[in-house]
Amino acid sequence: MLLMLHSTLPWSVLVLLTVRVVSALSNGGDEHQESDNMDSDNRDSDNQTTVRDENHPLLTVMETKPHSMYLMVKPKDYKMDTMVRLLYERVPLHRKPIMQHLDDPVIEYIHLTRRVQSHDLTELPMGKYIVCGEAMVHGEVYQSSCFET
Repeated sequence: MLLMLHSTLPWSVLVLLTVRVVSALSNGGDEHQESDNMDSDNRDSDNQTTVRDENHPLLTVMETKPHSMYLMVKPKDYKMDTMVRLLYERVPLHRKPIMQHLDDPVIEYIHLTRRVQSHDLTELPMGKYIVCGEAMVHGEVYQSSCFET
C-alpha cells in the first residue's frame, strides 16, 4: 500500500503515515494506548496522582427518600486515618456527574473509623443531585468518585 501512496503523496506525508503505522504496531495495534492510559482512572497504589475510580465507587446510594439519601462510604483500599470530603449540590437535569459541574456544593468531612460506613444526607430539596466524594489521608486524595441521582 505504501508503494501506491508514494506516487500520489508528498514524502512528508509518507513519513508521518509510516511513523503512525510503526507506532501503532509497537503499541500492539492500539495507536491511542498512551492517551487511554492517561484516562483509565485506575490507580497504582504507589502512584498517588490518578484518583478517580468509577469501577470501585467510593460512594454508593443505599436508599433515597423524597428529601434524603442514605449513602454507603467504602474506599477500595481502606487506610487508617481516612477522611472523606463529601461534596453535593442540586443541579440542572442536563449536568453530568463530575466534580467540575459543582458550582457551590455543600461540603462535609467524614472521618472513617471502619472500612465501610454509612452516612445520611437529609433536608434536601427535591431534584437532581451530583454527589462526589474524595477519600484522603493527611490531605492526599487516594480515591474519588461521583454519581448523580
